[in-house]
Amino acid sequence: IYRSFSFVEDAAGHLWVMSFNGELYYFDEAKDIFVECPLDIVLTNVSSVIKIDGNTCWVGAQNGLFEVELAYPK
Repeated sequence: IYRSFSFVEDAAGHLWVMSFNGELYYFDEAKDIFVECPLDIVLTNVSSVIKIDGNTCWVGAQNGLFEVELAYPK
């Protein structure tokens, strides 16, 4: 079982985490917890997450390269 995570900040400084298994989480500062943020794509074996501009990231996974827009809940 792999337990690796990739961390990135959005344009507003919010912390985001992508797990190796393809789950995306954001850090809710008010509650001091990570909250899962559902994706509309399936990612498998995520190896890297790179912020390319503002709230846009590229995610490298076993099943391809994906562009993901980070949208922190209001």
